Formats: sequence, C-alpha cells, structure tokens
Amino acid sequence: TNAWLAARRSVDSRVSDLFMGLLRSSLSCLKCGHTSYNFEPFMDLSVPLADSAKSKSCDLADCLKLFVAPEVLSGDEMPTCERCKSRQQSKKQLAIQRLPSVLVLHLKRFAYTAYSRSKVNTNIAFPHSNLDMKEYLCDPSTGKTMYDLFAVVNHSGGLRGGHYTAHCRHPVSGDWSLFDDSSTSPVPPTRVQGPQAYLLFYELREQPVIRSTIV
Repeated sequence: TNAWLAARRSVDSRVSDLFMGLLRSSLSCLKCGHTSYNFEPFMDLSVPLADSAKSKSCDLADCLKLFVAPEVLSGDEMPTCERCKSRQQSKKQLAIQRLPSVLVLHLKRFAYTAYSRSKVNTNIAFPHSNLDMKEYLCDPSTGKTMYDLFAVVNHSGGLRGGHYTAHCRHPVSGDWSLFDDSSTSPVPPTRVQGPQAYLLFYELREQPVIRSTIV
C-alpha cells in the first residue's frame, strides 16, 4: 500500500526490516456513517491488560482483543466529521494492516490515573508457539500470521525502581536461558512465563533466519 511504502521510505534500516509493521486506525461517524482511515508504522504494540488481570491471571488473547476493540468517542473526545463538518460521536477502532517479521508486544503493566499510579503484577498467560495474529488484521486472508516466542524481557520491582532480566531461546537447540546482568543460567520453559513478563518477542514462523540474525 501507499502508506506502507511511505513508512519504509521514512525509516529504512535493518531494524525497521525486522520490527516494523503498520497499524490502521478507523474513525466512523455514528451520525452519517462516514469512515476515515489513518495509517501509522509501529515497532512494538502496547497491549492493555484485560480487566481480569487486576485480580487474577488472564490470557494474551484477551489483551489483544481489547487492543483492537472499538471505542466510542463522545463528549470532549468527539472528533470533527469530515462529512458533517461538525463534531460528532464516533467509533474508533485499531487493526493491523501489515505484520512485522519480529513482533514485539509490550504488556502495559503500569497504570496511571489522575489520582494514583500502580503496577499490575499478575500473570499473563502467553503461548510459546502458535500465536496466530489473523483475527487482529484488517484483512485476515493476507500473508502469514503464525508466530513463535523467542525472548521475554522481565521487570521486577515497582514504580520507583526495578530490575530487568531476559529469557532467550537458543535458535538451534531451542533451550531457554536466563540473562541477569553478567550471569547466564539455563532455565526450563515453564520458568519463562510469570508475573514479571513485560516485553514479548515473537518471530514469524516462516522466517526462522530472523532469530539467528538478531540473537
């Protein structure tokens, strides 16, 4: 698409080759039905946590569905409709126009309101393999959509400070290791998932050369 070609011209590097995708934002007027579209490149997706995560564990699929769920804009948030030429209640919705070779999902564990700040330390269940992004696409019939996990960045601590570690999967053996500052240790796959998971790195299954390139 023209939007994708324009994005590639503005950011042309090996990093963008691997990590860049394209988001489509649609805005539909609830009075006249007019819909406008805006396209924006992304290097990662900031995924909101489902409401159930505040009290118990939830599934990554629930978070992704929330990411693409329609949102009604009303009151002070009402945009100006291009057809009505006035501010109208509208529906906004995100969808993925183009998937990247390496998909980075940022779990939004830090919540900010006018009165409080908090971190959600509950477990988000995410698959090690077979993450299918088909239902979050503008056109589910286009391209490859299956991803496999190869790295997780963890954050321990709270709002005032914390510590980062990483779990990474070997591109040949498939074994997982924990990287903690200068130390490295093998870990079972069951240790990869936990309430400290913060960034998830997934690789498009049909392009295994990507992981060996960046590990």
